[in-house]
Amino acid sequence: MALRMPDSDELVRQWADRLDKEWLTEKGFFFRVRDGDYDVELGDAICKLLEDIKLPDDGPVDRRLERRLVSGLYFISTYLEWQNAIVERKGGDIRKYMALTTRMRHAVSRILEYPYEQPRELQSSVD
Repeated sequence: MALRMPDSDELVRQWADRLDKEWLTEKGFFFRVRDGDYDVELGDAICKLLEDIKLPDDGPVDRRLERRLVSGLYFISTYLEWQNAIVERKGGDIRKYMALTTRMRHAVSRILEYPYEQPRELQSSVD
């Protein structure tokens, strides 16, 4: 029996569910950072998740799911910067935390695409 690959909506739903868990549950990375509890390994796992997200180009994605995913991603960079002082005050390794913040910012920027870059569909026609 062949394994069925998840469709675009399923992938977006999985990513959005995972981000929701990290924002909303007591064991979630972003939830814990709010209290200055910076877990290096969990932070790396979230970075890996973000680095693995690639929104599909091959067809429509349910707009409600896409909006949910984008809202989970959009606030990450600002939120992590707001928590710098709390993490440092609680004894977290601020250098590692700042490196993680930068890594997450780059991952989110790649997913959402920089607004000043040319859209993918125009890149090939200009070259």
